[in-house]
Amino acid sequence: MILYRILFVVVLLGSAAKSSEPLYFDTTVLPILTKAGCNSGACHGATAGRGGFRLSLWGSDPLADYSAIVHEWEGRRVDRSIPTNSLLLKKPSGLLDHEGGIKLPEDSVHWRRIESWIQSGVKRSEKVVLERLEMTIQEAEISPEKSLRIPLNENRKLRVHACFVGEKDRDVTEIATISIPDPSALRYDESSQKIESLRPGIHSLVIRFLDQVTCVQIITPFAESIATNAEVAATSSIDFEIDKRLGELNLTPYPEADDVTLLRRASLDLTGRMPTESEVLSYSEDAEENKYERLIDRLLASPQFTQYWTYRWSRILGIRAIAASPEGLKAFYQWLQIQIDNDVPWDEVTSKLLTASGDSHEVGPAFFMLVSPDARGQAEQISKIFMGIQIACANCHDHPLDRWKQQDYHGLAAIFARLQRDRFVRWDDRGFVTNPQTGLPALARIPGDAEISTSSDAREQLSRWLFDTAHPYAARAFANRLWAHFFGRGLIEPLDDIRTTNPASHPALLDRLTEELTRKRYSLKHFMRDLVMSNTYKRRSAPVQDRKFPDSFYVYGPRKALSPEVTLDLISDATGTPTLFPDTSLGARAISLADPKTPSSSLDSLGRCSIPGSCASETSRPSLAMMLHWINGDTLNERIADKNGKLAHMLASSQNNQRILQELYLVTLNRLPTRNEESFWVEQGLDESTLDRKAFFEDLFWSLLSSNDFLENH
Repeated sequence: MILYRILFVVVLLGSAAKSSEPLYFDTTVLPILTKAGCNSGACHGATAGRGGFRLSLWGSDPLADYSAIVHEWEGRRVDRSIPTNSLLLKKPSGLLDHEGGIKLPEDSVHWRRIESWIQSGVKRSEKVVLERLEMTIQEAEISPEKSLRIPLNENRKLRVHACFVGEKDRDVTEIATISIPDPSALRYDESSQKIESLRPGIHSLVIRFLDQVTCVQIITPFAESIATNAEVAATSSIDFEIDKRLGELNLTPYPEADDVTLLRRASLDLTGRMPTESEVLSYSEDAEENKYERLIDRLLASPQFTQYWTYRWSRILGIRAIAASPEGLKAFYQWLQIQIDNDVPWDEVTSKLLTASGDSHEVGPAFFMLVSPDARGQAEQISKIFMGIQIACANCHDHPLDRWKQQDYHGLAAIFARLQRDRFVRWDDRGFVTNPQTGLPALARIPGDAEISTSSDAREQLSRWLFDTAHPYAARAFANRLWAHFFGRGLIEPLDDIRTTNPASHPALLDRLTEELTRKRYSLKHFMRDLVMSNTYKRRSAPVQDRKFPDSFYVYGPRKALSPEVTLDLISDATGTPTLFPDTSLGARAISLADPKTPSSSLDSLGRCSIPGSCASETSRPSLAMMLHWINGDTLNERIADKNGKLAHMLASSQNNQRILQELYLVTLNRLPTRNEESFWVEQGLDESTLDRKAFFEDLFWSLLSSNDFLENH
């Protein structure tokens, strides 16, 4: 067994040295085929192959590929007596018809190397095992959380070295696969082996060699800082990492938002509610320095926090009513409320969800095991929620961009194959899933780790593995998911696609947050408090048209769309018109609905997810149907005109027009109108004696409820 390590070296000068190492299939031919795209999903790496020739995706199975090339078709793919007659050379060079076109021009360096390999006896090396991955620049090691700085329109020469234990380092730059996810950001020239930055920002460079993939993050600073606001000293590890990256980009962050903006932002993020008119006025008059800290503590301890985060987590977990357990949803929702209210450590909550058994009408967490219809669905759901990975990509073939193999996918599914799922959840001595690669029952397996016994309930082993500090999959996924809630996007996006080739915008920060969540014993309240107390969270936001930099830089405060349920509740609160849902009392909040499929035309018009748990983002995103309903439908218009609503009471009172204007701003945007806004409404006729007050204020109210400042948390 040859152990090796791959060393990725980025240097300013130098050229790739001529390779004199022995020619082996695994370390010479396979990387060339990968670089040429022969084993990509669009070519012979497809599940069914192409033209009767199938290779493993990106060379994930060297033994099978060697057999296909050397032994299939009676050896016609390689002709040892006359190497140039080999189909392996004639097809990709265009000497014979080839659907994929010319991939290896005749007499090119790579073509010659494969010819030499055939001539030397089509040798296949023993299986190689990666020891570790290292990156260096100018002979200095770069750890994965660091990045390479390349100024705009400058280039650096890239060299990739493979270091085998007990052997001399080999320069494999010519046969390593180097790709750029965003061609508008970087350019790589194969002939000069130079990488050039085309625009400022944070960019990624993906390097593949053998079965390993790594990602180099490249920072290109802006020419000068466009923001001119005074910097605020970092007060936490969050601010330290964010400000450090802003410094590398030569950007200055926005200043802290005003009091009432922070009041509204934190209230919506922690409780899904706007502050009331009296809360806004009281908070504005509070002169104590620690009033924001006291606000956060009050919100975290409130019953509204428990209600909102029960709703949030039930949607994340994909909980919905199912016919097999008609009372199970209620039992689950009540159980989840207790966990959140008591701030039960989230590793304990997760463990209960993964290992629960019993009557789902009585054992709340057991209901979670019924949400997925089968073992494979359960494996995919659990990997997305608790690991933040797309292991479903390894169902038909090894994951093309990550470490997961087919055996990992079907092995994880095998852990749940013996569960009996009706009203009662129980472990059985029968049940299996088939591994399509072998046609045999898949062996239960911890992903990327070891096979495990299913003679008893194997879910306990999976639960312990998820929270093992040696590989904090769950902690990282939870930290990233919570960050996304408060800042509008994850440090890694999409949230369920955490992998080496999809790096975090701030890798060191995600590492710190992961460690902090573990250190705080998975207390979500403590973790959330750290997030909302940071300067990064408290920054002033900016209108969409003024946001010159990507949200991933965190120059501005967060600006986020709200979920349909929260939006409907805010409309109800602002207009003073309670909502009636089936089987609930008048005034029940949309976020209190345990079943996300509870009939509601208003929620549907606001963009409610049609398949709970499957939507990438459950927020009220504008659509043509939503806009038409907003203009003509009853979700907004009937509430504004309701004779028992807030506007009707304001108009019936003795308040003057100026006071009504102020109150409408307070109940919608949670602030008083600015002077410019007041002047605008005066110009529209606010103070005219002939004013049709009802029509005027209904239009004014509608415009406030339709504004981005109402429909977003900013």
